[in-house]
Amino acid sequence: MAQKTTNLLNRLTFRQLQVFEAVHRMRSYSRAAEFLGLTQPAVSAQIRQLEQALDQPLFEYAGKTLHITQAGQSLAASVKAVFGEINRLQMSLSEMSGSLKGELKLSSVTSAQYIMPWLIRRFSDLHPEIHIQLCVANRAQALQRLEQQRDDLTILGMAPRHKHMEFLPFLENHLIPVLPSAHPLASRKRLTPEEFLSNPLLVRESGSGTRDIVDEYCTHIRVTPEQTIELGSIEAIKAGLAQEMGVAILPWVSVRRALKQGDLVRPSVRGLPLRRSWSLVHSQQRPLSPAAQAFHEFVSSQLAAMEQAFQPPGPDNRLV
Repeated sequence: MAQKTTNLLNRLTFRQLQVFEAVHRMRSYSRAAEFLGLTQPAVSAQIRQLEQALDQPLFEYAGKTLHITQAGQSLAASVKAVFGEINRLQMSLSEMSGSLKGELKLSSVTSAQYIMPWLIRRFSDLHPEIHIQLCVANRAQALQRLEQQRDDLTILGMAPRHKHMEFLPFLENHLIPVLPSAHPLASRKRLTPEEFLSNPLLVRESGSGTRDIVDEYCTHIRVTPEQTIELGSIEAIKAGLAQEMGVAILPWVSVRRALKQGDLVRPSVRGLPLRRSWSLVHSQQRPLSPAAQAFHEFVSSQLAAMEQAFQPPGPDNRLV
């Protein structure tokens, strides 16, 4: 038995297991290749070598759909356990050395991009040897990246309903009504929803959490905007407001400077602001790396400080 195990270990490499794990998770050779920074033929070659070492097929196609075999399922469970032990070893070694090192991959929905520099700067001050990568995307894209385990942690504007996801709500996101300071209604402190939405409403693209919340608001108050203009980002919407293209409902953190400078105004509108909590989310199916665990604990420790730093004023924009 010991000799067979030794012979098997001599034929296996961690790179093969890493490639297998990516193909298994993404159910695609091409997406695994993109994730790993390899060519598709290189991924196929690694899987073929692994299958030869195990003398078992690990994947098979049914039409164009890639399926994992029973042997592949058994290997996937073992690989998950092995990588989990490696993560724990890395954490133990980091604790012994007294400093955390490694890579931390984060993703964030667009609305949270305005708070991420605050978090990252303070975390980096504590852990300067952790290399941080941040990807900003809409909600659908951020969730897909997390499900594909391309990121360690992600920040979402609405907690996911997936059972295998754990989330930590850490800060309220206030979505407020704004319009250009040159707008004919800018001098009015209060507007009805009908008055506000009689203007073209600048909105995010489908798949955006902000867009979902705004659509839900319009449905709830039973008012259909006169016109919607779909733009691809919060910054594009702000540029549209600067050109007096219409009005918008945006996160307060994204427009607080424009409000303070007087470029935008914030009227009081029934049912607004809308409040949602940003949440730090990770998959239960993948153990957190030492760097990710440290970031999770850091965010937990900063709840009061973040609330103080990002607490919006009352509904009157003149108080900003």
